[in-house]
Amino acid sequence: MNALPIRRSLTPAYILSLIVALLLSFTALGSILYQTTIYPTANLRYVFVATDAGNLLIALPLLMVSLWLTYRGKIMGLLCWPGALFYVLYVYVPYLIAVPFNLFFPAYLLLIPLSGSGIIYILANIDSAAIRRQFIDQAPVRTAAGILIGLAVLIILRQSILMVTALVNQTTVDIQELAVWIDDFAIAVPLVLVSGILLWRREPLGFVTAPALLLAYGFLSIGLVPVMIIQAHSLGTAVNTAGIAVVLVMAAVCLVPLGMFLRPGKE
Repeated sequence: MNALPIRRSLTPAYILSLIVALLLSFTALGSILYQTTIYPTANLRYVFVATDAGNLLIALPLLMVSLWLTYRGKIMGLLCWPGALFYVLYVYVPYLIAVPFNLFFPAYLLLIPLSGSGIIYILANIDSAAIRRQFIDQAPVRTAAGILIGLAVLIILRQSILMVTALVNQTTVDIQELAVWIDDFAIAVPLVLVSGILLWRREPLGFVTAPALLLAYGFLSIGLVPVMIIQAHSLGTAVNTAGIAVVLVMAAVCLVPLGMFLRPGKE
């Protein structure tokens, strides 16, 4: 196995991540099997059952593959691992806010700090200066940084427009929509924007956080595909192929630069 640019053992992060994987599997499977109990309204089932499927099909494999690659000494796994944990953290914030108190609430409550602690531990123990030296010549720095900054700006604009529209029209905002606003403004936007700026300035931390966030948003976009398919099936309507094409383009916008960033080079 190759020596990874880390300062100390990642064993605590492995333990945290395995607990996250177990809790994710437990809540997602349980919610799909007992959906009317966990999600007492049709609207909750429409939103969250499809998300549970996406968590099992995408978030769980993404996390386990990142763990395995890191264990095998692959720097790709090390840089993607925080992104897989960010995926889990981002996805489960709305569960904590929008889903009524139920048997899985303690699991939701644990998934967020465990994922966040895993991210912090990994980032704190990666030798970011070594990562910068290794990737500065091959990484599409300005492209990746521009995508992250642009993504943060787009999220701010979209959610701000929705908020202003709701205020002007005095419409009631669904708790699920409110949860997404909190998720984006309190967690996603600050991290994505700061990461993009750091990478643009070629700061070492930017070379560590940018691949993780590109991975997370690439697969969060892909994760919308099973959601759209399952929701169309539940409503008995045609699958929105145009919408799927759009989210796949969004995924490519994040994942293509990530592939260029991590393409085989000095390892």
